[in-house]
Formats: sequence, C-alpha cells, structure tokens
Amino acid sequence: MRWFALWLAVAVCRATGADAPTPAVPPAPANAPTNAPLKQIGPGLFQLGEVQFNKNDKTVTFPARVNMNEGLIEYLLVSTAGKTHESLLLTQAEPYHIHLAMLLLGAKGTPTMPAEQRAQTKTVRGDEIAIHVSWAGKDGKKSYAGEELIFNLQSKVPMSAGHWTYNGSWIFEGTFIAQRERSIVSIIHDHDALVNNPRPGREDDELWQARKEIVPAVGTPVEVTLKLQPTRAIKQ
Repeated sequence: MRWFALWLAVAVCRATGADAPTPAVPPAPANAPTNAPLKQIGPGLFQLGEVQFNKNDKTVTFPARVNMNEGLIEYLLVSTAGKTHESLLLTQAEPYHIHLAMLLLGAKGTPTMPAEQRAQTKTVRGDEIAIHVSWAGKDGKKSYAGEELIFNLQSKVPMSAGHWTYNGSWIFEGTFIAQRERSIVSIIHDHDALVNNPRPGREDDELWQARKEIVPAVGTPVEVTLKLQPTRAIKQ
C-alpha cells in the first residue's frame, strides 16, 4: 500500500506546483481506506474523505461531535470505533487521512521509532501543533483552544495553554497503529495516538475531566482544526 501514500503526495504536489517529495512517506496500513479521492477544492485547499487540509495555512480540519461534557477523560478526540468511553470528542474522519494530510503539510513526527525504544521512553517527540475546536452557539460561533476544554482536577484550573505534540503514531508489522486503535488526540501518554499532550500530568489517567461549563451538549457538531506550527522542529 506504499504506492497509495506516494501517489497522494505526488498528486498534491502536482496540483500545487510544488516539487514531488522523496519516498519517505510511511507505508499505508493494509486496512487503510483507499477509496476516498483526493480533490482540490480551492487555492491550496484539498479534501480527502472527511479531512480538509490547507497548504497555505498549514491546517487540517475535519468535523466531529461532542461525546462527553463532564467526567474523567483520557482523550480529547478519537474516531467513532475508538475508546469512546473516555474521549471528549468523536469523529468519523479516518486517522490515516489525518496523518497523510499532516505529512503533506510538512509534519515529521516519529512513526519509525522502534517498538522497544517506544516502550521505554516516557517522552513523546514530534511536531508542535495548535488545536482549536469550534461550534455554532446560540449567540454565534464559539471557538476554543483544545486545552481550554479540559480541566485539571489537581490544580483546579483549566489545562495550561500551549502546543500539543504531533508524533504521528507508529507502524508495527505493516499496521498503522493509530488507524487500528482509532486514537487521534490523547491527553494521557499514548504513543499509539496521532497527537499527545506534552504537559506535566500526562501519566495520570485520573487527573483530567471535561470542562462542563464550556463544553456544549453531547451530540453537538464541532469542527476540529490542527495547525502545524512554524518551527516544525522535532522535540527531544
């Protein structure tokens, strides 16, 4: 399935006039959906399944909905077949489509880290991104940074402002693990997810809860945006 990832990268470059990438794109998993056509829908703007990505703004956007608005959470976002009992948001967007879009925007992540090294390290390396969640409120559009929707039970304040880490999950025996596990944005330490929380307390699965005074009702449609930060540097 490596051909699909390479075809997608080349197709985007042809559409934008950029140079074709070297074949460093991780191989697609055997069960990856490949029937979603890549479409250019505007200047520098592309659609892949449920995912839109903007090469000019370095953003990836897709629809989701509120899954929980109170109680303990371990994930900000999973797809609908993932760990739904502990995630604030759910999406039907495919993790592999999100990952391909991020790669085409220039994210590196660390998808080739050996399994034994991954198991031993408690630091998740990757690219700095911002996360925003927006929805239609009664008095207009609401928009919050992802961390603003999460409450720290120990400090009694919302999660601190700042970036998230796009680590890009990993590949094991030809399987893209984020696609298998359907884990997209994790609040606790989780190499399997596409995105991790770099803040202190990420090892504690009883520290974080939905910020119920801000998060809208369960089932509310929202839009999630991942924005690749300018440095795109791999953090140690």
